[in-house]
Amino acid sequence: MECRFLVPGKPCTQGSKDQFGREANKRLPGWRSDARQAARDERPHDWPMGAWVVVTFTASFARPQSHYGSRGGHPYLKPDAPTHPGRVGDVDKVARALLDALTGVLWHDDDQVVHLNARKDYAHHGEAPGLFCTVTPLEGHEVHLQ
Repeated sequence: MECRFLVPGKPCTQGSKDQFGREANKRLPGWRSDARQAARDERPHDWPMGAWVVVTFTASFARPQSHYGSRGGHPYLKPDAPTHPGRVGDVDKVARALLDALTGVLWHDDDQVVHLNARKDYAHHGEAPGLFCTVTPLEGHEVHLQ
């Protein structure tokens, strides 16, 4: 059993605070809501909320237009274009936003996540950005919350 879902749009980060101690990312509440809904839509009806879980995700970002050239009206990726996104968001802050969003949807508390496999990448040309996630419960291993 697993829950696989896509959160469309630019993946969001969580963690940076403004000068008043508030979350700096204004997109975070809407993105969290989208992530929760995507997970709810794909969650099996007999999902074990109390299980330890493994979370795997790829945060896919749009490439800047400056990474592309054009020959005869056909776009191509420039040879010096970076292979992975750099300054689009820290992968650990994307993970924080995702894990907090899924609390109460796929687990009771994000301390039930025992393995996290996180990656950020560029969407292929013509593909939309988004976050693709798979959550797998460890069957037969229930959490005993204190």
